[in-house]
Formats: sequence, structure tokens, C-alpha cells
Amino acid sequence: GLSVEILTHELNSLNRRLERAMSALPEAARATDAFRNADDARRELVERLRFLSQMQIADGDAKRTITGEDVYDYVRTFFERALTDRSISLEATPEFRQARFSEFPSRIFPVFINLVNNAVYWVGDAPEKRILLAAVDGRLVIGDSGPGIDPDDIPNLFELFFTRRIRGRGVGLYLCRQTLAAGGHTVEYLADGPGRVLSVA
Repeated sequence: GLSVEILTHELNSLNRRLERAMSALPEAARATDAFRNADDARRELVERLRFLSQMQIADGDAKRTITGEDVYDYVRTFFERALTDRSISLEATPEFRQARFSEFPSRIFPVFINLVNNAVYWVGDAPEKRILLAAVDGRLVIGDSGPGIDPDDIPNLFELFFTRRIRGRGVGLYLCRQTLAAGGHTVEYLADGPGRVLSVA
């Protein structure tokens, strides 16, 4: 939470500088497609910062009841542009939407952002680009239509620096597991599921 707060402050300052610099460009430059694309990217960054700011600790993060509907709405809005641009379907079952648990938002939302971000990456070349959030036997399940995980990789999946993603850093799933463990939760890969399936309890 403290790291998010520091980064959000710095990135907001950089955004203000960028906005001032862009607005000072000649009108002819501001009328180009290149300028509009750059400004769209800046606005998308600001939107990401708005979501990250909800995870700051300055306002006193506290446990509250979180529903599956909350999680679904959060990740759908966060990834709205990526889902649209890449024609990816993100769905949640009624059981997922109705799930309820008490937890810190700053603990749960980043985990699901990370897990869905991985799914967005791995469905990129799939014929059917689909991500499904479900609830099965008291566990929240994130599945996608990606290629699945090589059985040889499963034991290393949550190890620090292990990755099969191009330009991946191998820290996301490790941090998800550590973050969830701090709240008494677990995350694991379901080897018998279709595509890539991770479950959280």
C-alpha cells in the first residue's frame, strides 16, 4: 500500500507535467493523429492511477465485505480498453458474483488484477478469447481459453522470477501467493481445468 501511494504521487506529478507540455504544443501538432494517440495513452494512464489510488493506505485501509460482483466490476473496468481492443470476453458466473468475504480491498483487488492480466496475455493467440470468473466449492476460480501450462512448469509456477511470458519478470504469481497468504488465503493452479485455471480460497 505504501509503495502504491508513493508511486501514485510521483506518477500524478509526471502526468501534470506531461499535460502542461502537451497543451503548450502548437495547434497544428495538437490536431495530428499522433498527438491524439499520445493523449489517449496519457488519459488511460490517469484512469489506471485512479484505480490504484483506491489501494492507498493513507485513508486507512480497513477490512470490509467484498463481493464477487465488486471484483468483477473492478477488473472489467480496469481492463475495459484491453478487452475491447483484443476482442476478449470477460464473464462471471452468478455464483462468483454472489460470493461474499471480508478482506482488505488493497489485498484482494491487486491479486485479481494480476491474475486477469495474465489471462489477457495468454488468450492473445487463442481462437476463442475468453476469461471466466467462477465459484466452485467455496473457491473463486479464474479460467481462460489460453494454451494451459506445461505439466513440467506447474511446480515452479509460483516461484519468484519464474515466467514463460515474453518480457515477463516472474514476480506476479509469487506476489499473489504471498499477499493472499498474509490474509490466510491460498491460490493454486488446477491442472485438470480447461486452458489455464487458477483458484483462490
